[in-house]
Amino acid sequence: MELTENTIALICKGDVTSDNDLIPVVQVLELKLVVSKQQQQQQQQQQQRFRMVLSDGSLSQQGMLATQRNELVTSGLLQIGSVIRLTKYTCNVIQNRM
Repeated sequence: MELTENTIALICKGDVTSDNDLIPVVQVLELKLVVSKQQQQQQQQQQQRFRMVLSDGSLSQQGMLATQRNELVTSGLLQIGSVIRLTKYTCNVIQNRM
């Protein structure tokens, strides 16, 4: 599968507003379990969250995997280097960063 070039820029600029506009193909560059400081202090096993860095071949962007899709990571289906098709996505500005 070929990566969908310039996808990251289009999504971040808001030129693509829904998954109906574009179903891009991107590659997973990083995949990391995120543990909050509160979870570390309380040593609780709450809902796991995975941070991902995705690339369209030109640009990369970090994001969070929906918790409903954690099984893809824990089963090994989704890993660093995987080429995936984004069927649902959203871009949010957090702390003045996308």
